[in-house]
Amino acid sequence: MLEALDDDELIIGAYTDRRGRTCPMLAAHRRGVRIDVGDFPRAWDAFGRARRPRAATSRELDILRALLEEAVAGEPHPIEPSTPISVGT
Repeated sequence: MLEALDDDELIIGAYTDRRGRTCPMLAAHRRGVRIDVGDFPRAWDAFGRARRPRAATSRELDILRALLEEAVAGEPHPIEPSTPISVGT
């Protein structure tokens, strides 16, 4: 999907449009990514408040890139327990 952000004009509001542009998930699929898409397409369209297919804005694409890069980096987020954990008594 990151590759598609650099190479393709991505859309929001549909999997593809009449001009041949695609959503990020379909663009990734066409590059060989074979995963369960889950709720991504619906969430992507809701995020962009899309009612019909349209080109994704640069802001929407920047946010998607930031989220994807964060996910790829896989940096664990520190989890602070709400109560101290005692080991052995």
